[in-house]
Amino acid sequence: MWIEYRLYFLVFSLNLVRIMLGWDGLGIISYILVVFYNNDKSNSAGMLTVIRNRVLTTLIASLRALFEPDLKKVVALSTLSQLGIIIRTLALGFRELAFIHLLTHAVFKALLFICRGKIIHNVGGYQDTRKIGGEMFNLPVTRIIIVLSSYALCGVPFLAGFYSKDLIIEARLIGDIFFINYCLYILSVGLSTRYSFRLLFMSIVGPTNQSSYIRRDEED
Repeated sequence: MWIEYRLYFLVFSLNLVRIMLGWDGLGIISYILVVFYNNDKSNSAGMLTVIRNRVLTTLIASLRALFEPDLKKVVALSTLSQLGIIIRTLALGFRELAFIHLLTHAVFKALLFICRGKIIHNVGGYQDTRKIGGEMFNLPVTRIIIVLSSYALCGVPFLAGFYSKDLIIEARLIGDIFFINYCLYILSVGLSTRYSFRLLFMSIVGPTNQSSYIRRDEED
C-alpha cells in the first residue's frame, strides 16, 4: 500500500505535516492524545484545554475584527469567533445547542458574505472599508438583507441568533465551572455586536467616499 501511495505522500507531505502538527497551535495529534486518551483526569484536562483555547480564539478574533479595515476579513474573523463559541459549547457537552447555533449562524453568515460580495462588486473591487460607503440608496435590497443578518449576528430579539445565543448563555451559566470563561463569553458577544454595527455603518450607512467615482451603478 505504501508503494502505491508514495507519490501522493510525496506531493502532500507538507500539507499532512501542517495538519498533524500545526492546527491552530495545537495539532490534530496533540488534540487526539489530550482529549480522547482513556483516562478521566486526562479527559477533564483535555476539555479544559479545548474550552480555554476556544475562549482565547473567540476573544482575539473579535478584537481583531474591531480594527480590521478589510471588508471580507471582518466577516471571516466573525466566523472564526462564532466557531469558537460552537466548539466551546460542544466541549461543555451541549451538542444540540451547538448544532442549533451552527445552523442559524450558517444562514445569516452566508447572507452576509453574499451581500458583502455584492458591495465589493458594486464599488469596483474595493474591499477597504475606509474607501467605500454610501451604499444605502444604491442597493436597497442588499441593505435590508445586511441589516437583518447583522442584527441576527448581534442577537437582536426575535431573530435566529437571539434564540441560539440566549440558550448557549443559559447553558454556560449552568454548566461552566469557571466564571471567568462565562464572563469572557459575554464579552465576546458584546464585541460581536460592536464590530457588526461598525461594519454596517462603514459600508452601508456611512458617507460616500472616493470609490463613488468608479461605481458601476448597478442596482438590486
